[in-house]
Amino acid sequence: MNRLRCVRRRHRGFTFVEVLVAVTLLIIGFLGIYASFHASSMLRETANETNTAMFKLQKTMEFLFGLAFDDVTTVLPASTPVDIEALTDSNPNNDFHLNNEQIIVTYDDPAADPLHFTVTITWSSRLGSQRSEFISSARAR
Repeated sequence: MNRLRCVRRRHRGFTFVEVLVAVTLLIIGFLGIYASFHASSMLRETANETNTAMFKLQKTMEFLFGLAFDDVTTVLPASTPVDIEALTDSNPNNDFHLNNEQIIVTYDDPAADPLHFTVTITWSSRLGSQRSEFISSARAR
């Protein structure tokens, strides 16, 4: 009978060590889930910035191809920042802004035909790093 009481006493509940181990494992699991959500948020932010930059590069490229061939280098001089706000949608609901953005057009040889040019955008990401994207193309008379 004494032996039966000892067995019952051992199986009544969890020990403090068992609860401590279970809580520690739950905390480690939740920290892993939080880390994956945080990394996902940072990747989403980077992708959003890259998409906005590519949109602005495409708008600048469309503007370049819409100009008369002889006016390209005079309207957009080499290494002069482009006013992208004049080219994009002015709807206040559209958030196409990057921190410290600057768009510059460079030409291999401004007098050449075909005219080879590169449109580059640089900006400061929200994570603090300097980022840039570019598109190169050529245009003939």
